Amino acid sequence: MNERTQDVRTTQDTEDWDDSIIRWSLDRLASMHSFAEIKVAAILGVSGILLVPLADKLPDIVNVATTRCPTLGVCIVIALAVYGFAQVGVAISAVLVLWPRLRSSRRSLFYFGDIDAMTYEEFYKAYTTSSPAELREHGISQIYDNAHIAGIKFVRVRWCIASLAVSLVPWAVLMLLT
Repeated sequence: MNERTQDVRTTQDTEDWDDSIIRWSLDRLASMHSFAEIKVAAILGVSGILLVPLADKLPDIVNVATTRCPTLGVCIVIALAVYGFAQVGVAISAVLVLWPRLRSSRRSLFYFGDIDAMTYEEFYKAYTTSSPAELREHGISQIYDNAHIAGIKFVRVRWCIASLAVSLVPWAVLMLLT
């Protein structure tokens, strides 16, 4: 590109671009939050599906544990305990994904918790008296806050998946014993 054809951006072009990037980022982050919650719903579904045959076979499992060799009974108790703890891990991780601890890095005109803390008049005045640069700053702080929450949610989703994977081993052992 030579000097005569070089693209010159105006301040308005830059502000419009910044605003559309903020909107795109917030939309993308909202999608990531939803995706994490959908993953957890699927994991909870699988967890529930695993529980049904185990609950159905529980009388047989107890019978095997009490009538066969004592070592096998101890192994069954250990398998049930590991399965139970892993399922508690699935449940706790899922709750933490679905109910994240919300906080704002700073007071924001775009964060529902901060808006809810204001009266309509306070919000209206704060919004209408803010400059475009201040509103952009509020949008940028929301990107940061939502990215932080999304990051935490995905770490918890991984814990949920890991807990489910751990529960599969004792579940398979218990299914094979009866």
